[in-house]
Amino acid sequence: MDLPTLNIYGAGGFGRQVLPLALEVGGGAATTARRAFSAIRYLDDNPAEAVFGGVPIVPVAHASAGDHVAISVANGTIRQTLAEKCRDMGLVHSTLAAASARLSPAATCGEGAIFCDFTIQEPGSSIGRFFHANVYSFIAHDCVIGDFVTFGPRVTCNGNVEIGDFAYIGAGAIIRQGTGADKLKIGRGAIVGMGSVVTRDVPDGAVVMGNPARIRI
Repeated sequence: MDLPTLNIYGAGGFGRQVLPLALEVGGGAATTARRAFSAIRYLDDNPAEAVFGGVPIVPVAHASAGDHVAISVANGTIRQTLAEKCRDMGLVHSTLAAASARLSPAATCGEGAIFCDFTIQEPGSSIGRFFHANVYSFIAHDCVIGDFVTFGPRVTCNGNVEIGDFAYIGAGAIIRQGTGADKLKIGRGAIVGMGSVVTRDVPDGAVVMGNPARIRI
């Protein structure tokens, strides 16, 4: 059986961070990417260079139906647009998880996620599609996370938290634990600033910062 090509869509900052992960784990389909895929390359809408880290960077038109793709763009809204574009092209969305990530078999996650080194997803938690978890991020039990959500490095999401689609949680943020009957809620499209400590619900579209986190915009 011929192995597919893995395309990392986006050769910017996070895309460069994803490359060693892709080489290491190959989308979870095999022990190494060399066994899971016939080739690895970057896709970019406007390539600024031809190669990064020994991996070619090519225009999106070079991808073919049946190729696999991991979308490495941090902005959730843009990620959604690219996901739909890739689906229309017949590309297969891959989930990439570092070997050091600990993802419970008693948890669930939608397609197209990226779990960087030392991320943890605990039992009973549920994550939607196209989630990004940067290094050392933690998702505790009974959390419910929507689609196109992004966690920066070292985010701590304690148990019984609900996070809406397109939310962005900045580096080092800590989210207080809710309860089964009263989950702490972070709304759709909300932004939690880096280092913030979230102790109460965050409305849709709000920007919160500080300790305790307060609405800034």
